[in-house]
Amino acid sequence: MEEFFLKNPPPSGFNETIAKVREFLEYHNKEGRKVALVTSGGTTVPLEKNTVRYLDNFSGGGRGSASSEYFIEQGYAVIFLFRRHSLQPYSRYFLQKTKETQNNFLEFLTKNPQTGSVEVMAEHKKEVGPILDKYKDVQERKMLLKVPFVSIHEYLHYLHGFSQAMAICSKRAIIFAAAAVSDYFIPTQDMVEHKIQSSSGVLHLTFQPVPKMLGHLTSNWSPQAFVVSFKLETDPSLLESKARGSLASYGHHLVVANLLSNHKDYVVLYSKRGESVPIMRTPEEIQQDVDIEKKLVEAVVKQHNLFLQ
Repeated sequence: MEEFFLKNPPPSGFNETIAKVREFLEYHNKEGRKVALVTSGGTTVPLEKNTVRYLDNFSGGGRGSASSEYFIEQGYAVIFLFRRHSLQPYSRYFLQKTKETQNNFLEFLTKNPQTGSVEVMAEHKKEVGPILDKYKDVQERKMLLKVPFVSIHEYLHYLHGFSQAMAICSKRAIIFAAAAVSDYFIPTQDMVEHKIQSSSGVLHLTFQPVPKMLGHLTSNWSPQAFVVSFKLETDPSLLESKARGSLASYGHHLVVANLLSNHKDYVVLYSKRGESVPIMRTPEEIQQDVDIEKKLVEAVVKQHNLFLQ
């Protein structure tokens, strides 16, 4: 892992961002508040130093953004480390993607013909008002700090720096690693400088495995924090063994296991004590579009409280 950081430089403004995170953590630590670092969205794998092309994955940040809101409802201050342009807490309600379309916030607005002022359309005021109230309250109480990333290189540098900074919160810190982290990458020194030219013919690329960070997270970077990781599979026969294997290998506290086919409706929470807790949306909750993350965060907080005791 150290070799990765030596050979892949941190993003621009890294030290300033770490300073903001430390200030945020110090403020909430003085308040005696629990803090959650929530990672969200997918990491890209650049193919060039001056990046034009990259590899990506399907994650749009729905789970991380929703979970952040529910951690705040449970009294946690949240550092939201998110993929740039992915879904974010509160604004996600107006940008949710469906199979058919993607909402646009402009569709909620109208212009008053008498005054010329921009207003929320009457039929959307009941929807927008409560969300705006929640967001303003969160801002006033300084409960949410958002930091964007794009590439796997940026993500690992930020995760490393943020988790080390969270040592100030000791066991009151949760690291909720919901981001879809790339499994392979091209080291910076192996990338070409400029855009790969299509005229070069067949393209051959060699990828290296991304260093496994969970072991470092629990043993070195933030050993007192309560660490929750995620395991997504497409083969149901692999899911439980992969989740339990991850717990055994890396020493973190919980794994949220889910299948791609129904990840919005059903997850299983595995603990290092050997327990497994299924969490699911009822047919009524699916029809009403209730977030499964509400139940998920409640279950995680319950386990965190047991950990604190």
